[in-house]
Amino acid sequence: MNSGVIAARYVRAIERYARKADRSELLYKELDRLAAGFEQVPGIGKTLCDPTLPLTEKHTAVCRMAGDTVSREFSRIIDLVLRNGRAAYLHTIARLFCDRYRRAAGICRLRLTTARMLPPEQTERIRTFAKTRLRAESIEFRTDIRPELLGGFRLETDDLLFNATVAGRLAKIEQTLQSLN
Repeated sequence: MNSGVIAARYVRAIERYARKADRSELLYKELDRLAAGFEQVPGIGKTLCDPTLPLTEKHTAVCRMAGDTVSREFSRIIDLVLRNGRAAYLHTIARLFCDRYRRAAGICRLRLTTARMLPPEQTERIRTFAKTRLRAESIEFRTDIRPELLGGFRLETDDLLFNATVAGRLAKIEQTLQSLN
């Protein structure tokens, strides 16, 4: 069976469970940390699929990836997925749940890349700019510092890129000059 279909079924069940328990936001945060954990620890998915690893150890590892303490609801979800032998789908389930939650809540996730750490008031101005431009109810920032940008900032979302960096402008000038030759 298609892995996307299996993950989507679990996500729909988790959404219903979260609404019923009034824990959607908490589960979103925990599943978001879990998805980030999968991206930070390459190979963890393969380890979780190892049949020689006891379920309790798998459960402990997954819960640790989601934070120091996790909710009872999160623990029950992970227990169900692992007992059903669906560890291979955990990353997809976490990402899909978070994507659907953000879409329903009007949350836009952005990556803000700057040459140096920005003061809070500048970050807030960029947040307001992005919120207005993207017509989002809420903005979640992930920040990166990349000195090679020289100055300015770059905002990225799933399908948009706003590049207001010095390096970006220099690249455009270089392209223009090359096209003239």
